[in-house]
Amino acid sequence: MGFVAAAAITAFAFTTPKEKHLTTYNVDTKATTATWLGKKVTGQHDGKINVSKGSVINDHNTITGGTIEFDMNSITCTDLTDKGYNDKLVGHLKSDDFFSSEKNPTAKFEITKVVAIR
Repeated sequence: MGFVAAAAITAFAFTTPKEKHLTTYNVDTKATTATWLGKKVTGQHDGKINVSKGSVINDHNTITGGTIEFDMNSITCTDLTDKGYNDKLVGHLKSDDFFSSEKNPTAKFEITKVVAIR
């Protein structure tokens, strides 16, 4: 069973810094929601994953970089209501077939380049 996984950050909350120029905003992990969507030929599944930490760098009101770290052991499936099927899918996602969450308990998304679209 093959999946194409895509992570979608549905909401980020940041703490407010005191400085007005080059500033790092820390992600408020309690107020942040991250969702995922995996598609296959026969359908799709979706779920959530916890953000364990993160920050965004702001230079004069422009995001220039940052990192978001995800807790791979927190991955859940929200569309399967049958507990058995849900547990099977989540176990499969945590296995070596996908994320190997036992060996790789965290995943990091890094912003390395930002291009303005006008």
